[in-house]
Amino acid sequence: MDDLAERPSRAVEIELARGTHVRRGVVLDIGGVDYVDSSGLGLLFSIKKELEDHGRELVLVNAKPAVRSALHLVHLEHAFPMYPDVTSAMCHVRRS
Repeated sequence: MDDLAERPSRAVEIELARGTHVRRGVVLDIGGVDYVDSSGLGLLFSIKKELEDHGRELVLVNAKPAVRSALHLVHLEHAFPMYPDVTSAMCHVRRS
């Protein structure tokens, strides 16, 4: 069994391999996430940095108040573009 921390990184690698030259961002719908702890915040930030290293960005969608609050507490509320729905996030990615 692979380590849980390894899977998101592998997912980013797969996404990058699909179309680095075409896609400018990855839209992540986190509407099902009710709470995020420091490990989750660290993982989001790691994914963000890995994407940025390849000229892409991580865009969050449907962040619940508890998740937004956690991002705010560690001063990361402006580190991620956040949108209320996938359509708005996709428009942002296309414009970037």
